[in-house]
Amino acid sequence: MLTDYPFIPVLTGQVATDFVIRAEKNAHKRIPKLTKKEQEMLKMVREKSKNFKF
Repeated sequence: MLTDYPFIPVLTGQVATDFVIRAEKNAHKRIPKLTKKEQEMLKMVREKSKNFKF
């Protein structure tokens, strides 16, 4: 039985070059850190989700 697979686009030429350059620049960007307040909020959400019952 023959199965059709969706077309997978392939980047070529200048588009491919631009993609690689942008990906390399983004890979070196600094990742923002969470503030103390955001860390506390995240901790609270995790605890609530851990204790959640259906």
